[in-house]
Amino acid sequence: MTILILPALMFLAGLVILMKAGDYLVDGAVSVAHKFKLSDIFIGVAIIGFGTSLPEMLSSLSAMRLGSPAIAVGNAMGSNIANVGLILGLTLLVAGSFHRASGQGREYISMMVVTFLFLGALFVFDSISLSLAILMVAVLFAYLGSALLAGKKNFDAALEESAQSHEDEGMKRASLMVVLGLVGLFIGAELLVRGAVDIAHFFEVPERIIGLTLMAIGTSLPELAAAISAAKRGRSALTFGNIMGSNVFNLLGVLGVAGLFGRIPLVEGTITDGFIMAGFALVLLPLFWTKFAAKAARFWGFGLVVAYLAYIASLTL
Repeated sequence: MTILILPALMFLAGLVILMKAGDYLVDGAVSVAHKFKLSDIFIGVAIIGFGTSLPEMLSSLSAMRLGSPAIAVGNAMGSNIANVGLILGLTLLVAGSFHRASGQGREYISMMVVTFLFLGALFVFDSISLSLAILMVAVLFAYLGSALLAGKKNFDAALEESAQSHEDEGMKRASLMVVLGLVGLFIGAELLVRGAVDIAHFFEVPERIIGLTLMAIGTSLPELAAAISAAKRGRSALTFGNIMGSNVFNLLGVLGVAGLFGRIPLVEGTITDGFIMAGFALVLLPLFWTKFAAKAARFWGFGLVVAYLAYIASLTL
């Protein structure tokens, strides 16, 4: 078992570095966004949501470089399942309530459209080719552009005070935090993937399962930290924008960018994972369009966490 010590240490070190680097990146990016008077929903979707998904992107790129594309796919899809089942579930338990903010319904619909289009693609394609990857990245940029326009439109006076408080940090400090965060994410992702691959090979566990469990939960921890922090501060728009933006980015950005560097085969079991991912996203529908679910947010959160734990248990069996 001593042969596992180094891979385990690499995995844990990579995880710690990813979490700290994610904090630096998000804090710096939020400071810049507030300075330009962007709304909470845009900060949650495009800044925090995409920023906290960079560990998934860099981990998936490292997996592609190391010849383990199944980890890249499992990481992206598993992170989406973890974002809803584990992270959003825990957030609802902590917050105890759900308040719909302007723009949230639109972002939820966007996430659902991307999720079901990806699920449909699993039936048509046996891999993510270069042409499909380019299309995915193009759709991502279009989504970002529309989110930016909506973020400018939905900015309100309540954020003025927050924007002023962030101005004191200065653009230089915020930019430095972004750079340090990006460098840390690259180093942490490399260590995390190398450790995970070695552990998978030792126990003869399929790389897809490692991607869906260890990698997905590990690289989703920045989302968890950001979501819990926002929930405690009563910034529900940040919390749910974070989840929805991250899920869109995981499918279009993580897999799209990884596909630019090589063909990604869709291994056996991926369609099942796609149905589970879509099912978790669909369960959120009552939160946005029924008063009962919004009032019973803690119950909804408990159900999501239990469902996620049951899913992980099914994978381990």
